[in-house]
Amino acid sequence: FPSHDIHSNLQCITCSWQQPFIELVLRVNWQSKCKTNDHDTTPKCVCKKTYVFYCHSAFTAPKRELLVDCTMIDVFLQLAVPLVCGVLYRHIPIAVSTVDVRRVISSIVLNVFIPLLTFGVLRDVHIGEHLWTIPIISISSVLVGLLLGYVVYGVLMRGIMSTAAAGSLILACTWCNAMYLGLPITTAVLGEGARHIPIEYDYLGMTPLLFSIGTMICVRYGSGRSTASWSEGLRHVITLPPMIAIAVALLVNVLNIPIAPWLSAACLKAGSVVPQLMLFSI
Repeated sequence: FPSHDIHSNLQCITCSWQQPFIELVLRVNWQSKCKTNDHDTTPKCVCKKTYVFYCHSAFTAPKRELLVDCTMIDVFLQLAVPLVCGVLYRHIPIAVSTVDVRRVISSIVLNVFIPLLTFGVLRDVHIGEHLWTIPIISISSVLVGLLLGYVVYGVLMRGIMSTAAAGSLILACTWCNAMYLGLPITTAVLGEGARHIPIEYDYLGMTPLLFSIGTMICVRYGSGRSTASWSEGLRHVITLPPMIAIAVALLVNVLNIPIAPWLSAACLKAGSVVPQLMLFSI
């Protein structure tokens, strides 16, 4: 054989860790370079082995490099931009009051943009076990946080702080910002196919408990004389625009009702401003 080089590549893919929503894959690349000459037909090979970690979402097909797409630094830097803009906005002399801005933005986001985003995401999501596993995880986290918060601030630190402060800390231990912060972080790490996770986590788990148990905590530890009941809280939850959007989207999904592509794209486009608006209003 004439003198020449032979190059070959062999990939060995092994799954090192797998969960319902994320899969970490270790890929081992074997690259061999073999040389032969006219006098010795036995190839002399040099093998090089490299390791690459991949972050793979169960809802998106392509595998992406963990070091590039799954970096959290870039995600938090992107979230910091609207936060900084919100802080700078307060120092504009002719700007509207921050209290009015926060109230208006919160109302628009809750009643318009979140329902649009919810409908656009859930109308074509795969109907599976995530519809009950995610709410169960959400409810469990709320109950654990509530128990720990009550033990620490409602029992162990009773008398050290005011009743209103204890109630506020119990609420802070129980409910998190699962939608406004969870949506951009989940999308950046797992891909756009996982946008339904924070929506289901928030509105199918945390929100019903917030308007029932959370309202009763506010009444119990607050200084006012208002009253609350389970029925009032659940009735308010059912009439929330995001909850109505979830019901409509799942109905369209199950019945396979065709939706115009422009309408679906418009819902997703409008809903994409939710995290930025809420971070700006903070």
